[in-house]
Amino acid sequence: MQWLRFMTDTFGSDIQIILHGVSMGCATVMMMSGNPDLPKNVKFTVADCGYTSPWAEFDYQLKNAHVPTSPLLDGANFFNKHIAKYDFKKVDAVESVSHAQVPMLFIHGTKDDFVPTYMVHELYDACSTDKDLLLVEGAGHAESYPTDSAAYEAKDFRAMQMLDWFIKEQGEEEKNAADLITKMELFGGDSKGLYMLNSELKARVYTAPSLVL
Repeated sequence: MQWLRFMTDTFGSDIQIILHGVSMGCATVMMMSGNPDLPKNVKFTVADCGYTSPWAEFDYQLKNAHVPTSPLLDGANFFNKHIAKYDFKKVDAVESVSHAQVPMLFIHGTKDDFVPTYMVHELYDACSTDKDLLLVEGAGHAESYPTDSAAYEAKDFRAMQMLDWFIKEQGEEEKNAADLITKMELFGGDSKGLYMLNSELKARVYTAPSLVL
């Protein structure tokens, strides 16, 4: 959040920001996307090969190495809470994306043996906003772009289409809200005027975005 404040302070409050993170960076931007204090300048998030939580990631790694998770993981979490001041279990990216405030693109390699691919499905399913998913066949951890840069870039282009629509829609809704407030102030208690305004709103038709390339 401090970096976002630095960017708006440095480049102006009207800039538009895309969050893009890989691996732990991915976990970071997913946690930010669900933050209620997320600046309105942030318009989109690209989440590449992130884990659901530190606890789930460590649990997977230990089991994969045939090491008992208890008491090792519990002990590590105990010391982490006292030294780093956070709980492995409470840093929950699944919970965070369930409150996401901007569209999200999830990316993961199908051969990721560090952050298992099944985690991206948990994250995608939990995400509450407009979203898309790219699974890169044969890609290991953080290798989706070098494995299939064409698919990555094509999906990014599609994401930019979604972002462009989102920004235009947001601007239109802000204008509509401002116009509505102006008309309501103008009509005041005039029941006839308010009835006409209600009829006008009722006649509005929603047009879904077309993101087909």
